[in-house]
Amino acid sequence: MFAIIPIKDSYPPPKGSRFLYRRRGAIFSSDDFSHELAIAVETDGGIVALTGCSHHGILNILAAVKDALPDRTIKALFGGFHLVSLPFAWTMSERKESVRALGRELLQSHVEQFYRSHCTGSKGYRILKDIMGERLEYFPAGSKVRI
Repeated sequence: MFAIIPIKDSYPPPKGSRFLYRRRGAIFSSDDFSHELAIAVETDGGIVALTGCSHHGILNILAAVKDALPDRTIKALFGGFHLVSLPFAWTMSERKESVRALGRELLQSHVEQFYRSHCTGSKGYRILKDIMGERLEYFPAGSKVRI
């Protein structure tokens, strides 16, 4: 198992991240997400990558995993794509075309399967699912997947 840090901002972070702050003592400032990491687990079939809400952006998380483990196949990526907008979780922080472009980019990444969680949001998931088809699955809490 590997902890993947740091996550570089090679791609623009999700717009919804601009609403998140970090407190240091009594001071609140925009969160730089320097504490964010991804986990990579080596399996017989390749790497399974796990992330939380991907505040840096799922493309940046994926790039960090590929940089850390350059010669390994990524079989699956589990995590949120952070497409919801705060404070209104039922709205998207990105334009539809940006989400479609994200889906096309993920399809080209050579990751076999993507499992999205809560902060992708239902609207973002539907748009991505139209682009990514069978390579994207919904992964709610309590789900099980055999890799």
